[in-house]
Amino acid sequence: GDGPGFDPPNRRVLRSSPGALVLEQLAATAPVVLLSSPHPVAADMLDPTNAAIFEAAGVALNSNLNKSLAELAAAENRVGYIDFAGWMCPDDANVAGLLHGCRATAANEPFRYDGVHFSHDGATLSADWITDSLLREVSDGSH
Repeated sequence: GDGPGFDPPNRRVLRSSPGALVLEQLAATAPVVLLSSPHPVAADMLDPTNAAIFEAAGVALNSNLNKSLAELAAAENRVGYIDFAGWMCPDDANVAGLLHGCRATAANEPFRYDGVHFSHDGATLSADWITDSLLREVSDGSH
C-alpha cells in the first residue's frame, strides 16, 4: 500500500477534513491554488543517513501528498492546482537539463543544493516558473 495516512479511505476523509473545509471557504472569496511539492533528492544530500531515509520513502510520500492535493483541488472547482513537482522533477527522463532526475541550473548545479533547500539560482528559476503558472491559472477567472 501507500502507507498509513495515504490509503484511499483516508483520502476521502481528507476531503472532509478541517483543511479542506478551510480551502472551500477561502476559495469562495479569493483565488486558491495548491502547489505540488517536489520530492527530496537523495543523491544531492550531504548526510548519507538522511539520503538513505529519503531514498527509501521520500518519493513515495511526496507522490501520495501530491495526489491528495490534486484530488482536493479537483473536488472543489474554485481551487486550482499547479504541478510544480512534475515540472521540477519530471517523469520524462528525456527532458533536457536534468540532474539526478530534477531540473538543474544553467551551471548544471541542482536547484536544491542539499536535495531539499533551494539555491539562489534554483529559487529564482522556480519562482519565475511558479509566477508564470499562477498567472495562467488565475487568468481564466475560474480560480
